[in-house]
Amino acid sequence: MGNETQHGVVISSKEIYSQMQQVASLLHRIETRIEAMEKRLYEEIDESKEAHDLARNAHKLAENASDKADNALEQIKEMKRNQQWLRNTLIITIVGAAAAFGFAMLERSIGG
Repeated sequence: MGNETQHGVVISSKEIYSQMQQVASLLHRIETRIEAMEKRLYEEIDESKEAHDLARNAHKLAENASDKADNALEQIKEMKRNQQWLRNTLIITIVGAAAAFGFAMLERSIGG
């Protein structure tokens, strides 16, 4: 579409304009795609931040629950120790009362 001369090819203004229009159109499409990709990227970054915050909160809740479970376990162990102490006290009291009753009966039968 160009006229050949001795030193090269001559390109008409119309051809240059047409090529520039194609380049401009292509550039616009590229810009549009980049803008869409940036928008998607920022949305995904926001979602990632939200997910990170949720994970951090879940981790804190899990730590709190673990601490409460450890505390409850300690309370149960303390209750078991107290229960064992109460059982031992009751057994000693019953044995002591039975011995006192036995001695009283023995003294009554011997003495009286």
